[in-house]
This record gives sequence, C-alpha cells and structure tokens, in this order.
Amino acid sequence: MELAEAAVELDRVEAAADEVRARSRAVRHLLDDVRGARVTRLRLLRRLLEEEDDYAHLTQEQRAQVRVMVSLAATVVTVMGTRIVDAEGRARLRERDSASRSRSASCAARAAQKA
Repeated sequence: MELAEAAVELDRVEAAADEVRARSRAVRHLLDDVRGARVTRLRLLRRLLEEEDDYAHLTQEQRAQVRVMVSLAATVVTVMGTRIVDAEGRARLRERDSASRSRSASCAARAAQKA
C-alpha cells in the first residue's frame, strides 16, 4: 500500500509543479509583452523630456505619453509583485484576482503599443 500512496503523492506533486511552471511561463510572457512596449515608449519619453522636462508645460498629447509610461511601470510592478505560488507551493492563488491583473497588464501593454 505504501508504494500506491507514494505514486499518488508523486502524481499530485508533479501536477502542482506543472501548474507552477505554467504560471511562471504566463508571467514571463506577460512581462516580455510589457517590456517590448516599454522599450518603444521609453525612447519617445526620453526625447520628450529632452525637449521639455516641466510637466506643466507639456501638451495634452505629451501628458498622455507620460501617463502611458507611468501605467506601464505600474503594470510591471503589479505583475512582479504577484506571487506565482501560495504558501503551500500551489499555483492556484485567487484566480479571479490574478486573471484580472493579467488582463489589466495585457491591456496596458497593448495600449502602449498602439499609442
């Protein structure tokens, strides 16, 4: 009976490890998307700030560009602050919260690429 129990436990641990790997890949993919958008926007922001570094003197369009960069930075912080596993090592955290964060981060990356 011990061997059967060990096999069941091994299956459970392997399934949990698969979930952790899948969550890790999803977070990495999301960060790559945001990084791509950030690199493009950062060049534009650098040029903008070289021309005018006083936010009060920026046009509405220029202020929108600054807001996009701030949003991307906040998205990166949110994604990086999202735990991949819970205290017991399971990847299934509050799925509604993490799914909502993932959608928000994806939306921010797509908006930045379009802007």
